[in-house]
Parts: sequence; C-alpha cells; structure tokens
Amino acid sequence: MIIKSFDRRGLAIKSISERKHGLNLSNISSLGAIKVSNINNGIHQTAEHIIHAKKSSASIMLIIGAHVIRSGMQNYLVNLMERGYISCLAMNGGGMIHDYEFAMIGATTESVAHYIKDGQFGLWKETGILNDIINQAYVKGGVKMYRHSGVKVYHL
Repeated sequence: MIIKSFDRRGLAIKSISERKHGLNLSNISSLGAIKVSNINNGIHQTAEHIIHAKKSSASIMLIIGAHVIRSGMQNYLVNLMERGYISCLAMNGGGMIHDYEFAMIGATTESVAHYIKDGQFGLWKETGILNDIINQAYVKGGVKMYRHSGVKVYHL
C-alpha cells in the first residue's frame, strides 16, 4: 500500500501577530508575589530532598510540563537555578513553545476552542520556526536544543 504524503499547500500558516494571545509578560510572577497556604507534606518532603541533594553536591533535575511556564513561574525557576537548587531543567515541547513565544513576542497561548473550528490551531509561522531551530541543533551534533533556541531568540 502506498501512503501519500500530507499536502501542506492547503494550510493557512499565518503570522503570530494575527493571533489572540491568552497570556503576556504581565502574567509572569515576580519573586515573592505568590502567597502559598496549605502546602501538603509531599511538597515539604520534596523540598527537604532537594536541600539534602544540594548539600551533598548531587545533581538536581526538575522535570516540568508547559503549565509551569504558562502559570508564570519563570522567575522562580531562574532563581532556583541561580542558587543551585536546580542543576538540570527539562520540559516538554509545550513548555519550550510557551517559553520561546514569551521570549520572542512577549505573549503566548492560543484558544483551542477559537482556532480549532477554523483549522488554524497551531499554524503560526514564527512558532513553526522552532522546528527549524531544533533541526539545526540536531545537525550541529546534538547541541542542546533548548540552549540553541535561546541563542536564536536572543539574536532576533
């Protein structure tokens, strides 16, 4: 059976400047801005393990999903990395996209309900450039794709 390639010529890839964004830079929390109450024991135990790992000079890897970026925790993550409480940060592709869009245009997120009905969800030229950046990192011999994307955004 022969499988035909998807014909992308019918896609309407638009500029991200045409998109309605759900979040902008004002959604990023400054340090100390969040008041937390009712922290469960799991969080306390995790914090204790991280403190112990830091005192032991062990590596501390934090794995997050996109909602950590969407919820404005960037300054907290940077603070924890700068103070040595996170030595490796890993996130899914959605997290990388939100971080990239925040850095590139100061806004991120699109309404699935709004754009899916027109077949437009996820079809933004600038966000698609991220795939090119990831491919370039791979071609360069496995350069860390997140670092490579940060360098590219910095030089825009």
